[in-house]
Amino acid sequence: MAKSARPTKVKKPMRPSRQASKTTAADASKVSKVAKLAASANRRAEGSTASDNRAQQSRTGPKVRRVVRRVRARVIQNDWVQLSETAREEVMKVMQASSLAVYNSVTGEEKKKEVQEVVGSVLSKMERRLRRLPVPPTTKDRNFQYERMLELNVALEADLVTDLQQVAELEAEITAEQNELEKDTEYLQTLKHNAKSHEMLRGSQKKKLDKLLKEVSNVTPTNDDAESINLMDTSIADPQITTDNDLKMLIFRLGSHLTSIRNNIVGLEGVLAATRQVERVLTRRSGRGVAFST
Repeated sequence: MAKSARPTKVKKPMRPSRQASKTTAADASKVSKVAKLAASANRRAEGSTASDNRAQQSRTGPKVRRVVRRVRARVIQNDWVQLSETAREEVMKVMQASSLAVYNSVTGEEKKKEVQEVVGSVLSKMERRLRRLPVPPTTKDRNFQYERMLELNVALEADLVTDLQQVAELEAEITAEQNELEKDTEYLQTLKHNAKSHEMLRGSQKKKLDKLLKEVSNVTPTNDDAESINLMDTSIADPQITTDNDLKMLIFRLGSHLTSIRNNIVGLEGVLAATRQVERVLTRRSGRGVAFST
């Protein structure tokens, strides 16, 4: 009984574990190589995708930027739900289609086999995690239909192009109006400056004129008018002809006319006197005569 019990000792199965460790290390090295190849392929794909996106953006105009929202963990734990089976299938279809780019970028059957194994393990892990992935309660299955969402995105971008063109035109008009406003503002500032200069000049001229008028008012009259120097006799002697009625009427009319002329001359004498006084003051100031037409 004891001899038959000896072979049941489990002590030497260490070799398989060593072999397993060797195979695990080899698999790890293979996985690292495949990961490097996949990363390089992803970088090339991202570079080409970025260049394609830039080219498409230059052709179709700007794109709508994505919006990132921060959600509290309590809300996610209490309100969010699990992803449905249909949505998981749609996501896995997209990921499998994306893995083909990595698989096709590798040359060699051995490398392709390794890439296929690694991609398969990644997809299986992703599928397991998708089963535990919480999503907002308003999430619909159609949101994960890539082709449908792509078509909807293209349609929305086509509608957006028109709106963006209108916005660009409005921005151009606003820029033109702002330029015109700047020009009008500069012109208004120039007008205000000129008006201020003219106001200051008019004030200075008014002060000078007031000073001149004060000096003129202080000048004593010289009594050099026509009557004072006996240049003309404004008195009209009444005629003594009283026999002819027609002649009397004519003389009366002539007298009235001469009287009106005399009154007009008397009104101008004050103006002429003031003009002569101003002329004398200006002559004393400037040292030269200023001629006034009378």
